[in-house]
Amino acid sequence: MSQRPILRVIDGLPPEYPLPQRIAFSLVHPLTRIDVPVTAVGSVEMRREISFIINRQIKTYPWPHILITLGSDVRARLYALTRHIVGHPLKILVGEECISEPVVREPLGTQAAFQISIYDLSDAEKLAEKIQAGWIVTRPKAVQ
Repeated sequence: MSQRPILRVIDGLPPEYPLPQRIAFSLVHPLTRIDVPVTAVGSVEMRREISFIINRQIKTYPWPHILITLGSDVRARLYALTRHIVGHPLKILVGEECISEPVVREPLGTQAAFQISIYDLSDAEKLAEKIQAGWIVTRPKAVQ
């Protein structure tokens, strides 16, 4: 006889029953795992350069990076984790595939968005596409 759990079918759920969140991507470290729901992702953008104000002038430099905007709940959890792991890698998973493992250079989550710096423009584009795939494909469609 199999040791598998028995599956029960439940006819309908009450309207107030919380449906499980669809996950856009996960941030994984041996200390914890943060599953980022689709509803918590504001945007995922690939940028080619970065600008600074130096001596009252705007200076722009080539700097491929990905900018990810998250909701405040996820940012608080991200900060709680990353303030303890500066200098350590943090895996980014879409589904169960590790698509990147950047090293945390400073605590993340103190601002609405955080960035992942990539040295090669084509690598940045590929990484942004993979992160966006988890976010866009599973993003709920607007109710009409």
